[in-house]
Amino acid sequence: MGSPHRLYDPKELAAWFCPREGDLEERDRVAFRRAKAALTAVLTGDMRPTPAASAHRICAKRLRRMVKAAPQMHADGMPNGY
Repeated sequence: MGSPHRLYDPKELAAWFCPREGDLEERDRVAFRRAKAALTAVLTGDMRPTPAASAHRICAKRLRRMVKAAPQMHADGMPNGY
């Protein structure tokens, strides 16, 4: 069964907006890293959403929303990103 979303090259994802970890509150950094890793795994086709959510300990429903929202274009013409 094919992926229900577009797959991205990691180089393309590297160009997406991503907040600097240093700009995040210390308490939010671990959760951000887990969410980013899960989203990257799904968008590159390395994992399907449910296994990625489990592997990175985030909510599968949240990850599915992220998969839909991240590639959508922001007003500045760039993907919403991470």
